[in-house]
Amino acid sequence: MKRFYLLFLILTVFLNCSLVKPKVIPDKNLAAAVRAELGLDPNEPILEKDLRALKRLMAMHRGIKDLTGLEKATNLQVLFLDGNKITSITPLARLTQLKGLNLRHNRIRDIAPLTKLTELITLDLTNTGIDNIIPLAGLTQLMHLQLSRNEIRDITPLTKLTKLNTLKLSDVTTLSSPNRLKLDNEIDDITPLIALKQLTELELQGHQMSDATQIFSVLAELPKLTKLKLRLNRIGDITPITRLTLLRSLVLDSNQIVDITLFTEMAQLASLSLRNCQITDLTLIAEMTQLKTLLLVRNQITDITPIAELTQLKTLWISGNDIRDATPIARLTRLEF
Repeated sequence: MKRFYLLFLILTVFLNCSLVKPKVIPDKNLAAAVRAELGLDPNEPILEKDLRALKRLMAMHRGIKDLTGLEKATNLQVLFLDGNKITSITPLARLTQLKGLNLRHNRIRDIAPLTKLTELITLDLTNTGIDNIIPLAGLTQLMHLQLSRNEIRDITPLTKLTKLNTLKLSDVTTLSSPNRLKLDNEIDDITPLIALKQLTELELQGHQMSDATQIFSVLAELPKLTKLKLRLNRIGDITPITRLTLLRSLVLDSNQIVDITLFTEMAQLASLSLRNCQITDLTLIAEMTQLKTLLLVRNQITDITPIAELTQLKTLWISGNDIRDATPIARLTRLEF
């Protein structure tokens, strides 16, 4: 009889164990994020139907390593996974409804699973270690793309992403494409930018070219620019920049600018930054009456009387100059301190 009961007990335990289903989300940190998004109790099992109900998942900085199971969340539209320990994004290949995806600060390298995510509008792959962006070539709905701090050399696949209006590519070993572009590299040839007629924002920093002719030849072909940042580019003559009639914001910090005369031809400017240049005379700045932001830190300015005419100014930075009398700006009642 004892043997019978023992055998019965063993069989019962065995059968119960065999009936236990594996966890839908094996990574405990991902599971916790899913439960939080769904409003489930900490120990409540996650069912496949629960995953299908997910439209959004914010799972940043949770120590997630494994995305297994997330492929069942086929109705996800927004997914934030930045700052985790993810190395494989294979489960994301089935999330074809995604419109927003943030994977920054993971070590992914292979982004082939993104190929089918053709509904994506926003994608952030900052600091993921990728060097091949061919899988992005077919994501033609993309409008906002961040690829900074990677090892990308060839940006040819981006040429088909004609809807892009924001693109960040700083700290990569390359060049770039459409509407917002940020470059912070040792790039010798920037002429491919000429093809990007829809660019509205361009940041080109620290190229230290022997002359700025190449930069200016490119700018001449980008008439839609509204924001331009050209820090550390050895620029002295800004004549070509004055032809960009849609410019509203201009940053020329750390260049070789001494004379501000030509800036008066850009009366449409609302923001101007000339930090760490060689400016001494501000007389003509008085004509730029549309300015709301003016940054003149670390120049050789002693007299700021002309600034008193800029009655629209809200932001003014003038530290690092030898200014003896600050009373002229007392009448600028819109300044925000």
